[in-house]
Order: sequence, then structure tokens, then C-alpha cells
Amino acid sequence: MLTLIKSSAILACIFAAILQAQSEGYIVPNGISYDDHRGAFTTVTILRNPSAGDVTRFALRPSFIVFPGPYYTLFTPFASADNGVRTFLVSANDPISLPAIQAGSYNEVAFGNYYFFDVNVSFYLGFYAGVTNGVPEYPGTYTGTYSNPVFGWGEFFNNNGVLQMLDSALEIEGGGIYAGTQQIIPIPEPAVFGLICTGALLIGRRHSPQASKG
Repeated sequence: MLTLIKSSAILACIFAAILQAQSEGYIVPNGISYDDHRGAFTTVTILRNPSAGDVTRFALRPSFIVFPGPYYTLFTPFASADNGVRTFLVSANDPISLPAIQAGSYNEVAFGNYYFFDVNVSFYLGFYAGVTNGVPEYPGTYTGTYSNPVFGWGEFFNNNGVLQMLDSALEIEGGGIYAGTQQIIPIPEPAVFGLICTGALLIGRRHSPQASKG
């Protein structure tokens, strides 16, 4: 009975340490904004460095009207400033995180392609932004990773050919965010794995035959 109590106490300490060792991040107030430029094109601004007020932008502009028109529009993306953001087609509750992006979980919005968004139906875009690692920041396609990344999402609405943003959220210092929510994905710190191994060894020693004899 005493061994069971001690083992439970060790486990409790390990789990408490794990919870404290996770980097939770925080939501950036007004981290994502937009301007529909009176229907000419829609610019999305992402605050990639809140402390410095540094932003990056992504834009979609209407290119062609297709049947049955006049609001069934094909949109094409273009970068308005730099390579500081990557954009993905996501759904509600999808995890927007580096592992999901590197696994190719979502279609990336690529420059030069055309996209159709149903009229009067909302949809989600996921954003992964930051500072390029030694790559010149000029308009174009960047498929690498960022330093000091931020992850976010925007819910948009095709209002008769004009893209408008209904809601958004941006997180920093965490591991990502779930689309359509303000739930941040935490980053486990390296110390977590050390704690788990140490706890396993201690519990194993308590239950070993030699420990029982002593």
C-alpha cells in the first residue's frame, strides 16, 4: 500500500511538471485584420512580430467571372509585401501547426493559381507567418519555415464576389492554433521527456524484485 502511494505521488509530480513545462503561447489582440478595398481585392494583414509592430500581408483579387455569374468569381492570390506568410485552405477545428503543414495536411494557396469560393458561404484560411531564415523577402512563393513563427486563421465570406473576413485569431509563442477557435496548441519543452524517463525509472525501481526484498 505504501509503495502504491509513493508511486502515485511520483506520477502526480511528473504530470504537474509536464503541464508547467508546456509553452502555451497567447492570442495576439487584433493580430489579423483585412481590407476589401471596395471589392477591388482583399488584403489580409498579419501581425508577425507584435512587440515590433511588424506585419506581413497576403491578398486575393477577383480575376474572372464564371458561369452562372455575375458573382461566381475566380480569385488569384498575390503577395503585397514579402514572403513573410504562407496560406492554406483549412476547415473548422483543423490544427494549424508546423507538423500539420510539414505533413502536407492542407492545400497551400499558391501564387499563379485560381480559387473559387462558393457565394454566400463562409470558408477558412490558415496562416503561418514569421521571418524568413536568410531568404530575401520579396513577393513570390516561399515554402520554408520561419523564425519566431505565428499561427492563425481567418473565417471569410464570399459576399457576391467580394471577400470579407468574419472572424480571426492569431497566436504567438505556442505550437499553433485550431481553426475557428482560440484554442492554442502547446509546445512540450525538452524537459518533459527527461521527467517522463526519470519517473519511469523511479517507479520501475520501486516495483523491481530487489526493491521488494529491501
